[in-house]
Amino acid sequence: TPGGGRPQVTWMITHADPDHIGLPSKFIARYAGQFDLNMACYNFPNMQVIGLTYGEGPDIYQTYAETFVSTVKEKYPDAVHYVYHTGDKLYVPGGEIEFLFTHEDQWPNAMSSMNHTSGVWRFTVEESTVLITGDAEKELCNQMVACYGEILKSDALQCNHHGSNGATLGFYQCVDPTVCFWGCHPDYFNYDLRHLGIKSGYDFNGFLRQSPKVKAHYTQDKTHTILLPSLEERQ
Repeated sequence: TPGGGRPQVTWMITHADPDHIGLPSKFIARYAGQFDLNMACYNFPNMQVIGLTYGEGPDIYQTYAETFVSTVKEKYPDAVHYVYHTGDKLYVPGGEIEFLFTHEDQWPNAMSSMNHTSGVWRFTVEESTVLITGDAEKELCNQMVACYGEILKSDALQCNHHGSNGATLGFYQCVDPTVCFWGCHPDYFNYDLRHLGIKSGYDFNGFLRQSPKVKAHYTQDKTHTILLPSLEERQ
């Protein structure tokens, strides 16, 4: 909040799963007027045609997406609605945001779960990079490896799907991060065989846990403030 006043906010939504989109809708309804929402960034597919077979069904997911959009329009009528696409860039003071993947890159292949519709983007701030993967699934990761390869290299990584599912070894090897954000309770990080990379098929997490390049792992034990471009945690 430069200079004081209400927080100036941009919200970026990876996909319409309720754990990613439900809280923003409720937050707006409860706290509208206490912050200025300047922009909402999203790209939601037509849920009826993408081949959903897992989860709550296309009608429910469509409702989640429409509720978010309509709530923003009602409470913040002047907010910009930015529908992002692969290859787009947003320029912000001191850096940029590059969109690397959307559900449009998966189409016309069926998207059986909402995780297949997850957007992926990367922040660059003074040459430090932070990769946001949302809940990207293996098919998406394989496609990004084929498309970008070593270009995926990033300093900080938001681990796929709360640090459990979705990633591939090849994807994480290309990202090769220094800092990892695991969107999970520390008990999962410390004891869950998936997060430990011990369970069969979770070698991608084993790679992160064993990589000598990874200097820090962060979970949901508390709020962590990471300074850019240094990647150091504010104490």
